[in-house]
Amino acid sequence: MVSLEELAHAVQEKGFPKPAILLQSRAGRNYLNALLQPRWRSRIEEAVGPELYGQLLQYWRSFHTEDDMILSRIFNDTEGPEISPIDSSFKPRNHDVPPLQITIDKIFNFADLQKAAELSHRAAELREMTQKIIYGDVSEQTKSNEELLFEIYKDSDDVSHLPPSRLKRNYFRLLQTRFERLERLMELNAPNMILTNEIQMILAFSSPFDCSPEKYHPQTWATEFEQKHVDLPEEELYAIGRKAVADAKEILTDNSKAESAFQQWVDFQRQTIKVRVLYIAKRDVEKLSAGRDNEYEQEFSPFTEANIVTEDDDDFDIELNGDALLQKLFKSPLSLRQQFLGDYEEFVKEYTSSLIGLQQIIQGGPVTNPHASSVSVLQNHGNFPNITYSQPTLEKLPELVSELQNIFNELPDILDLASPTKIRKAKQHVYEMSELPKDPFDVEFGNDAGCCIFVPEKIEQLQNGAYVPFYLLHPHVHLFAQYRKEEKKRQRMGLVLAFDTKTKDGKRILAYNSLELSRFGLSGGQSTISRLVEYDEQWLIGYAQKHGYQGALMGGHWYNTAFNFTSRQGEKVQEQVDFVQKMVQFYSDIFIADKERNVMTVRQNSCYWLWRK
Repeated sequence: MVSLEELAHAVQEKGFPKPAILLQSRAGRNYLNALLQPRWRSRIEEAVGPELYGQLLQYWRSFHTEDDMILSRIFNDTEGPEISPIDSSFKPRNHDVPPLQITIDKIFNFADLQKAAELSHRAAELREMTQKIIYGDVSEQTKSNEELLFEIYKDSDDVSHLPPSRLKRNYFRLLQTRFERLERLMELNAPNMILTNEIQMILAFSSPFDCSPEKYHPQTWATEFEQKHVDLPEEELYAIGRKAVADAKEILTDNSKAESAFQQWVDFQRQTIKVRVLYIAKRDVEKLSAGRDNEYEQEFSPFTEANIVTEDDDDFDIELNGDALLQKLFKSPLSLRQQFLGDYEEFVKEYTSSLIGLQQIIQGGPVTNPHASSVSVLQNHGNFPNITYSQPTLEKLPELVSELQNIFNELPDILDLASPTKIRKAKQHVYEMSELPKDPFDVEFGNDAGCCIFVPEKIEQLQNGAYVPFYLLHPHVHLFAQYRKEEKKRQRMGLVLAFDTKTKDGKRILAYNSLELSRFGLSGGQSTISRLVEYDEQWLIGYAQKHGYQGALMGGHWYNTAFNFTSRQGEKVQEQVDFVQKMVQFYSDIFIADKERNVMTVRQNSCYWLWRK
């Protein structure tokens, strides 16, 4: 029988890369359950073909007895397999409300591009300032406490968090990449210094280290290897290189040697994880706490000459900056503007993640990842250490974070830079909301909203997106999408994640985790966002009222678009509000695990009431 990883590859070959990522993840079996729900059979079978669908079903049957028990308890609170484990019996509910129509008074122009560049550079400066404060604190707290430093970073090590199948695939892929590169460099008669470095890296994968794990240190090993080999006669060094390539090829073509080499490598990685993690952590904390190495080093910003001027341009050899550089971008071909916006979008995502992480620090850094240490960088959206920060740090951050928040509130929507003229000049925009039907092939609802529940292009970047299968399967989890209507289609650009909950006296409450809106689906600035949040919250209140809830609450965290623009934010949720199911752990910004009562419960003061009877 084919493996789940092979099935994932087949799904990818059919043109569904994001579902393939989920099948390869630690939530792979849960996602397979989502794909095989009977009500979606015709949809999935048509997409992947009857043969692949049959293979997916056959693989599921190989472990269905175990999952019968697990999913029956999740969905029914029962002890036995009374229902099919792949049928969540979920149907979206209607709430028909007229769409919101917004007229845009101001059309994107060159001044918007100037403002975006100015604010982007300031955001980069602020990020550097906050990093110096945070990592200065981390450095102070860990300089005599290596155990704390290890706890912070250990979960981000590949050997710790990647599943064995993924770790093995990465190992063989990197080994092949290394030997091909070394072989190519030898053909080009590369200098000894370059070859020494390449041989060192390939031997780290293909051969046992020439020291015991107890004496291993990454920097020492690399330095000693270089000193030993860099001055060798060319003939001897090339002989070592050719042997390294031959050994790598043999590993990749001999199954028994491949398994042995991988096991030897992974065992060594596990035995040396502490020294390896501490070495990298100390290096990074030292660099980040110091800021720029020199006055010429700059934080990444998309508005640089390298991103705008190409070698084919007439003015390639002319140094451009300021308005001249922006004019170059503004008048450049559509393909270049589209490429630039890709870089700009990554920039906004990166700095938005940092902003969210900083806000989490100020709020006390709630722990949401049950698979990582409570102080781990994986507990923070910006990958900042989740430690208890000092009072001076907590006093300095709010002002900087507030300015950074204001920057993103004021950041012009420049998506029209790469739009055809017809779309750029549109003054009317129409928005509407609806509940998603939980199509198992629709896993990009977080990607479209720009939120942290996203499914990436590479599995090693999968974070909270691993909970997507849970959201798809659980009937007490609701997904609502914000759309911008266009001529013949709807563009999804927002997400509301919600949970069925109940109070201590049994009242049904619909708990909305957050309203996430993409920066790139809006035009009209803060005025549009404010009107959209008002429309969305009114829609969500009406939905709760229509479907028999006694109240609706909304997450009160700063990185929630609704919280920043709502007119209702006031009364905090103080009472006990629990997820309707007994203990099942999932990602959310508003819940914590109450282990004594065996339930996920809303954190006190983490939400505000939208409405209640």
